[in-house]
Amino acid sequence: MDAKAKLDSMTPEEIETFTKENCVFCKIVQNKISSNIVYKDDDFLGILDIKPATNGHVLLFPREHITITPQLSDEVFAQMFIVAKKISNSILKGMKAQGTSLLIANGISAGQKCQHVLLHIIPRYKNDELEL
Repeated sequence: MDAKAKLDSMTPEEIETFTKENCVFCKIVQNKISSNIVYKDDDFLGILDIKPATNGHVLLFPREHITITPQLSDEVFAQMFIVAKKISNSILKGMKAQGTSLLIANGISAGQKCQHVLLHIIPRYKNDELEL
């Protein structure tokens, strides 16, 4: 059976399990893949992006596998932005950035490349020429 036929025959629960088992960010949470962790608590991890838009680009994500933001509870969504505020403040002070951009690509059409909610915290500098 080819991959498409296998996926087409899977139940939604089987697809969810398959997605979790193959999620890079879930593997980071499980310490199966190494990363440069800059923030961690019981609910979230913040890691340096391996393909940063600018130096110090952080990916903040829930430890629980959640695909897109509508699946987040209001409490977890709010907490994620409280954590992002702390990380942003650290970037502003520690890296002497002039600002930060916060970005969530929510769904494939929005540019989401991984099926796990990610909040990008991108240090910004005068004349960095980064277009988002």
